[in-house]
Amino acid sequence: VDELSNGAHGIPSMPNPTRNLASLAVENGVITATASALAAGATYILKPNADGSTWTVGGTCVKLGYCNA
Repeated sequence: VDELSNGAHGIPSMPNPTRNLASLAVENGVITATASALAAGATYILKPNADGSTWTVGGTCVKLGYCNA
């Protein structure tokens, strides 16, 4: 998973920011979505296990009640 990042191995480049989404990044297989200021810059993070078969949900959006873990 170390090489699984935006623009590599068929993973799209980081999209342009939108009104609601500040960024969507893939770094070492971990996917992090960051909201714009409209949602206090909350993050939603998906982290794969070693073989990519399951994902752990995290980020500040869980604590803020914007998303479920």
